[in-house]
This record gives sequence, C-alpha cells and structure tokens, in this order.
Amino acid sequence: MASSRIIEEESGTYYARPRHPHNGYYAGDFSGQPLRLLTYRNGQYQTTVVRSVS
Repeated sequence: MASSRIIEEESGTYYARPRHPHNGYYAGDFSGQPLRLLTYRNGQYQTTVVRSVS
C-alpha cells in the first residue's frame, strides 16, 4: 500500500542582528579578579581562591 508524504518548504530572508555582549544585563568586568569558589565540606562552607587557570 502506498503512502503519501508531505514535504514543506520554507522561503524567506534571514537578517542576522548583532548581539549585545551582555544581552541586556551587565554585572561588571570581573576579568581581573581572582576566581572564588564556594564549596561545602565537613558541614561548613569554604571559599577557595583560584589565581590562574591552566
């Protein structure tokens, strides 16, 4: 038994808009600050500072 398949085609024009680097919300530039990680260990929170990522 033969079956029919529906094939749809779309046409149009795509305009790529430039994106904002912060998408509407900017918290600041933290690139010069060390990374601080908050961990929970042995029933208490600890802060670990990471100076460089390699």
